[in-house]
Amino acid sequence: MRKISTFLALAFLSAFSVVADTKVVFLNDNGNNDNDGATPETAIKSLTKAYELIPTDTDGVIVVNGKFTQAANFVPTAPRTGTITYTQVYDGTDYRASDHDETAWTLTKGMRLGITSDTRFENITFNLTGSNGYLLLIANYHEVTIGRGCEMHGNFAWNALAQSFTVLGGCQDNDNLAAEGMNPRINVESGDVYLVLYNRGTAKNFKKNADVASSTATVNIGGGRVHNLYAGSVSSGLKGGSSEINISGGEFVGRAYLGTTGANSVDGNKVTVNISGGKFPAMRVFNISEPEKNPDTEFEMNVHGLATADQYTLLHYTMTMDFDRVEADILVPEKVFREGRYALADGTDMSYRYYEAEGRSGDAHLVLYLHDLGSRGDDNKLHMCSMGASPLYQLLNSDENVIIVGAQLPKEEQWVTGRGGYLEESEATKWLDGAVALAKEMAAEHGVAKENMSLVGSSNGAAAIWYLINSEEPEFARAAPIAGYGDAGGKFDALVANAPKTDIWAFHGSEDGTVPAEGMKTLAPALEKASSLFKYTEYEGASHATIYSLAANTPGFTDFFFRKSTTGVAAVGNEKGLEVRVNGSALEVRACGEVCVYDLAGVKIANAYSDGGTVLFEALDRGVYVVSAEGRSAKACVRQ
Repeated sequence: MRKISTFLALAFLSAFSVVADTKVVFLNDNGNNDNDGATPETAIKSLTKAYELIPTDTDGVIVVNGKFTQAANFVPTAPRTGTITYTQVYDGTDYRASDHDETAWTLTKGMRLGITSDTRFENITFNLTGSNGYLLLIANYHEVTIGRGCEMHGNFAWNALAQSFTVLGGCQDNDNLAAEGMNPRINVESGDVYLVLYNRGTAKNFKKNADVASSTATVNIGGGRVHNLYAGSVSSGLKGGSSEINISGGEFVGRAYLGTTGANSVDGNKVTVNISGGKFPAMRVFNISEPEKNPDTEFEMNVHGLATADQYTLLHYTMTMDFDRVEADILVPEKVFREGRYALADGTDMSYRYYEAEGRSGDAHLVLYLHDLGSRGDDNKLHMCSMGASPLYQLLNSDENVIIVGAQLPKEEQWVTGRGGYLEESEATKWLDGAVALAKEMAAEHGVAKENMSLVGSSNGAAAIWYLINSEEPEFARAAPIAGYGDAGGKFDALVANAPKTDIWAFHGSEDGTVPAEGMKTLAPALEKASSLFKYTEYEGASHATIYSLAANTPGFTDFFFRKSTTGVAAVGNEKGLEVRVNGSALEVRACGEVCVYDLAGVKIANAYSDGGTVLFEALDRGVYVVSAEGRSAKACVRQ
């Protein structure tokens, strides 16, 4: 057997061999239940025997020192006060072969493992060899820890509770084994898990069900991979109490269901999610379905301590309107935008939200946001927290003197006509006309110059931006349409003629199935040729749902809206990845990485680092300069 080299594991597990009141039992398939289980050579072969050998008031360590096959459910009947630890590493020795599956805790089918005391799993491998199998670990309200070094291999499908390694914090079909207080406690440090914080299948047999609403479940996730998490119970008619979910590490690869009714019910006073670390997929992880059916439950999310970039991404995919409170190190649009109503020309009222930066110096800017069709409604909230609203976070949290306006379309309405994306025959609706009129009125009220007015839009909102760009006299200086160009027919002569009047940064995803990128792939080269003010970014693999967050997190995205207007300024270099403009005695350079300026003798006279935005080299003498970045270069002539 191998000696474990990890110091922490040695320190933790060696302690069992020296604590007098800890009972150690060795277990494997080749053992004999007539043995005492006290040494590797005298191992036993069943969990039932292991529990018989460990007194109920004593801590116990069950060491799996070789392959152990479980082929039937196991639920001990006696309540215990001592803690049980399962491991395959003990006293400095790792009892797993080089191929851990050969000596794993082997599951031949779906089965249940019940516990009647606080239980810890540490440095142990589970291998499901049967098909359509699972391990349902029933905690019966005792504390369960999936500690360091745990592995779940084999045929787990992870599509449902009964296809996974599932930890059930509460009970299933019994009440005699429930811990006093009934407050579930689950800790995850490694491995793959599917978590249910309360009960399953206990509607008839769990006689304490009515008391669950006063319980509080605590989950601490510091490692491993969480496939799904249910904050309540998972059988119709059951109750689930309050929950506190603390995430400091690990990875979510599925969803967390916090407040759904029916098959997963949260009936406690509060559900709190505290996130200070971890990885999350590009999707809506934290779900509160029908929060209006949980009126007595308060939902709170706290992401203080999470890296700022990760706060942006996580909140881009969070329906913040469903949470009573969201605490973060960044401002959250739905929580800080004020509400308003605007009368259209025909007397119809249009709902909108707006934000006005206070106490900031510099020129005033205004950004009009046009949302996607999935955010239509009459709540004046959804368009502030759908995935398409991702750009609002970056704009809101800039240090600029900015006004942001976002109107909401009623259900069944559109900004421009057509299938969703921009088409040559698209026409503006009264809602687009009204949104533009509102933006112009607010700009006039706050003294915003035309060159400081910008557009950002998602899907049909981006289609509306293309419509506004295709104007002989555009009313906005900059525009960032995201996933909105839908005309693959190549009929864009007028658009190409008009586009150079607007500074444009367009985004699309290569795998967009709603507004396919083919049209944008055709349009972009024509615009790049026609306009030095056009830039196109396509994200490989991005879908119609994920492109908005990717665009908002692109280096230089926020700077694009607030840089000095370049309309009418000479563009002397516009290679892909490097854009140079001469503005009087200054050079404006947009690139990524280090930007260097040389004189014609090859002497470096200035350099700066750019994250994709614009860097400014001012007060240059008259002459010709070479600007270099990203392996590309361009000449620029300063004449004044």
